[in-house]
Amino acid sequence: MIDDRWKESEDYKLNRQRRKVKRAFIVFLILLLVILISFITLGLNFTKHIFRDLCGVTNC
Repeated sequence: MIDDRWKESEDYKLNRQRRKVKRAFIVFLILLLVILISFITLGLNFTKHIFRDLCGVTNC
């Protein structure tokens, strides 16, 4: 009976730790996605300005 209780508490600790890791991983993925999207939009705006400047100079 004591062994069962100890095993349950160990399983509980493992599950709690697993949930923390899963939550941290999800938060990390969301942050990565936000950073990626911001870089893509910044990159698109930057290339648009470069193309506009080039077209202004060369009149394409």
